[in-house]
Amino acid sequence: MTVRRNNIVTKWGGKLIVDELVELNDDRGWLTELWRSDDEIVSYDDNPVQCYSSLTRPFVMRGPHEHENQTDYFVTTYHEMLYEFFDMETKEFFKYKTRADAITRLKVAPGVVHGYRNIGQTNTITHNFTSSLFGGYKREEQVDEIRHEETCHDKKKVLIIFGATGRLGSALVDAAYDHIGFYDYEIIPLYNRLGGMEQTWQLMDQIKQVISDDKEVFFINAAGCTDTTSGRSYEMTWTNSELPLVFATKCQDYGWNFIQFSSDYIFEYTNKYNVTLSPYTVSKQRMEKQIRESNTPAVLVRVANLFSDKEDDLRNMIQKFRTKVRLGEKFVIDPRVVVSPTDVKVLADYLVDTIVNDREDSPRFRSDKLKAVNILPENTYTLKEFINKYYNGYDNIEEKESLLEPWFDKFNSADSIKIPSSESTIINTLKRTKQSTKEN
Repeated sequence: MTVRRNNIVTKWGGKLIVDELVELNDDRGWLTELWRSDDEIVSYDDNPVQCYSSLTRPFVMRGPHEHENQTDYFVTTYHEMLYEFFDMETKEFFKYKTRADAITRLKVAPGVVHGYRNIGQTNTITHNFTSSLFGGYKREEQVDEIRHEETCHDKKKVLIIFGATGRLGSALVDAAYDHIGFYDYEIIPLYNRLGGMEQTWQLMDQIKQVISDDKEVFFINAAGCTDTTSGRSYEMTWTNSELPLVFATKCQDYGWNFIQFSSDYIFEYTNKYNVTLSPYTVSKQRMEKQIRESNTPAVLVRVANLFSDKEDDLRNMIQKFRTKVRLGEKFVIDPRVVVSPTDVKVLADYLVDTIVNDREDSPRFRSDKLKAVNILPENTYTLKEFINKYYNGYDNIEEKESLLEPWFDKFNSADSIKIPSSESTIINTLKRTKQSTKEN
């Protein structure tokens, strides 16, 4: 027999095992086995002898610490908790976020440094089954615990990444953990669903309560709404235009650096050419205008044509272009506009590495004042060049000058940074979109 479970992760030769436990449901409710002495993941040496429960408040971090001999079995029930692990033998870091609709059990062996942060906005209970008694029998022995809390919490930088579920946000979170070393800084990824003004202020205040004033905080807003379908106009306006100003204002109050992503299609214009701008572009224009007029310190990072080769990235520019080519639709574009395929992984890695390691460009991302930074890949193309290179040519393209020169002059003369292009990722993404088309 064994606890009914679905294995999700096994790492470091079984020193870390993550399972989602199976519920037994009937009309009374549900029941789940948390632990059995005959469970296949339990051995004689790590059989639990004690269980305790702890309440963790929103955004609070417990740990990190490790044990010389003790094995822990943590259980999180229906809540988003971010667990962080560092294997002292391999010197590897690993994170795992529990799901709000699952019961998750995590086995942590000796020698694995571990901690967890409540990334939800409500209190949560964690159960821990341990293979040794705290303080030994009758609490007469030394506690088996090597604490790293003070060392890690003394680190001065904190990265807060809002919009962690999206293409850009998830890339930033991955990059942050890739560079973290042995807890060289704190990371608070925010997977929260967008709320209104009151909910946003509450979220910010909850986070502020757990961050000491001596920390240098970088609040990075990677959330964005690109869905221009009917009925989504309010969500787009709030997400792209209004929410950034709320974040910028609170970060100014707290003394935090604020980084907001914008678009390359931000420009000052008149209606000389009767240009019809997309709702997305209008929302980004409005965001920049509001932040400029409020004179709130912020770093506006303008990027273009973001994409990744992940399977769930369905709204990237490579897929959109390929869909138009496949359907024979006409491209109408200003010949001066360039395609700048920006790999979010490269972008995120550059930004995180620059901030956390104080690289040469790092002052550009400290919001001591309002500033804008353009980040573009080294390789850019006209639309025709891009289509001919990656889509075997396409003739249904109409070039039409429509955007005004002041925008091009303003964008091209602004503070700009070049990051490496990623042709292999473009090719992988194109292959994936072709395969997706065949399957559908």
